[in-house]
Amino acid sequence: MGKLLKFSEEADLDQLRKNAYARYDAGEYRNAIDLFEQYFAAGGNPSDMVRERKALVRLGRAYLKVSENQAAEDLIYRNLDALCALQFGRTFLMDAGVALPNFEFCQRAIINAFDEDEADLFTIRLDNVTATYTKAHSRLIADTVRRVSHLGGFPLYEQEQILRAELPRIPVTAAGPAVVAALRDDSIHPFVRTTLIVWARVLGVNEELALQIADKHYTYNPHFAKALGEDSVSQAVRGQVRQQAPEFPDEMVQLMLGMIYPLTEKLISDPAKFATALIGRDTGDESTAELLKWMNSQAEIVSNGLN
Repeated sequence: MGKLLKFSEEADLDQLRKNAYARYDAGEYRNAIDLFEQYFAAGGNPSDMVRERKALVRLGRAYLKVSENQAAEDLIYRNLDALCALQFGRTFLMDAGVALPNFEFCQRAIINAFDEDEADLFTIRLDNVTATYTKAHSRLIADTVRRVSHLGGFPLYEQEQILRAELPRIPVTAAGPAVVAALRDDSIHPFVRTTLIVWARVLGVNEELALQIADKHYTYNPHFAKALGEDSVSQAVRGQVRQQAPEFPDEMVQLMLGMIYPLTEKLISDPAKFATALIGRDTGDESTAELLKWMNSQAEIVSNGLN
């Protein structure tokens, strides 16, 4: 990535953005990257979200032009929801997904398409790319399917690496069955299971699956699961924690709630009381205490396994 320069508060950010566009249009992609990065480092213009997202797309395209693929991929993951929300963002997801390749990006563009016509155009393009890619990379696909299907046999840090770096490189038609096979493995850690369920939801998996939380068995269907963290209970818990203990890390709250995804609404009946217990204050609720004890034990496994 380009060097981030210190930018004064009096700087003309609008002119900086225009200069970045001009460098991009002139084919000076490296200079464009430097200017766009300065623009966003200085705060950009959050009040104009459409313009900000257009600038993000142009920065992402500049990364691809100079083969900084990891930077492009990181940028997309940080802004995935924003890019999915607008047509030019979804088109960029398709373009980047094909170029990297990252079939997750392609699938995200399709499931967030504005209408059937847009979805059909994306799907036709993806089908053509998939056919060619499958012929050229059959061994890679087969190896990744095997590794994902038997995910539980790898150390925790390697499981995450497989899901983050390898699974996106295979077509969704191959990824779906592998993800379901991994989800049927009871030894999968809840931290990894959450990532798998998010994948299953993106891939359109529509079947009853089972999971175990604190020695209790439940069923769920990824097709009907809400997006991770978007259910009303998760949002209420996070809001309550911010209100009761602003210093408590929101990342930890999200990690803990992710342990029980997609059953948050089923397992937490009182978000305020759960938030109180989560930040370490006694509520006298034994069921909440037991659930948190289990969640903390799982969080400790994550800490030990990834560090």
